[in-house]
Amino acid sequence: MNAIIKETFSHALWQPTDELAYRLAFQSQQEMIYMHRLKLTEREKTLLSLLLSESDDIPKPLTKHEQEWYTYIYRDGPQPQLDRSLTGLHFYVEQPIIEIEAFREAVLSFFPSQTLLLWESERTGVLLFYSDYADYDLDAIIELIESDFYTTIRTFLGVPLRENHMRSSLSFERDLFTKRIELKKGPHTFDVATSSLIEIKNHIDPDRFQQLRSHFFSNELLQDSELIYTVTTFLKENLNTSKTAKALHLHRNSLQYRLDKFSAQTGLDLRLFTHATLTFLLLKQPH
Repeated sequence: MNAIIKETFSHALWQPTDELAYRLAFQSQQEMIYMHRLKLTEREKTLLSLLLSESDDIPKPLTKHEQEWYTYIYRDGPQPQLDRSLTGLHFYVEQPIIEIEAFREAVLSFFPSQTLLLWESERTGVLLFYSDYADYDLDAIIELIESDFYTTIRTFLGVPLRENHMRSSLSFERDLFTKRIELKKGPHTFDVATSSLIEIKNHIDPDRFQQLRSHFFSNELLQDSELIYTVTTFLKENLNTSKTAKALHLHRNSLQYRLDKFSAQTGLDLRLFTHATLTFLLLKQPH
């Protein structure tokens, strides 16, 4: 029977390269059959539901806000209202979590109460938290999850998400994260800055370079000539605050204000060598 179903619905079978958010799972005896929800008609969905038992292996959003954001990110719904910038912390667990509620409580204990936890699949998801919150400890989170839930977890820290580009930005970050996961080696914590720097070092084409550049730098930021000149001078002076302030004829507090502004908009901390290197490369046009 399974062979007949797969042949009949071959046009709608879910492929590993498809978005997990569009996967429909059906239980057939001891086998799971996965379909692409957008490639099925309503009649076909009804027929499959009569023949097989639909299995929903993706944990559901628990709050109203989580449902709104889940619909926006994974179902192309309207963007919820936003009063502050959000940052995404993507995660991947090697084994599906059985105790979903306990996992949720453990992870969210490291973040403010307004933080959202959204599952994309039974192994992947994202935390959305206010970008101005920086008191989390990723190493502590990983240690807790791996000791209490007996699975390896990998995390990927994004940058502040710009309004009207949040869905595409999160998708872009998931793509970078997936590449790191596929390597199956290296640290358990990744971030979008380090991953972007690796891509640039691999000599990407100009279109990909522009994708990376626009992910960090908005058009408004690039048009802020004063801020860009401040950052480039800071890089030129080898990240020396005193020399930069002197070169720009600025008070140190004014310089720090501009650097903090740049960091808040891009998620790049120029005090970190990796972030400073990436900034230097992104401000250069590709050859």
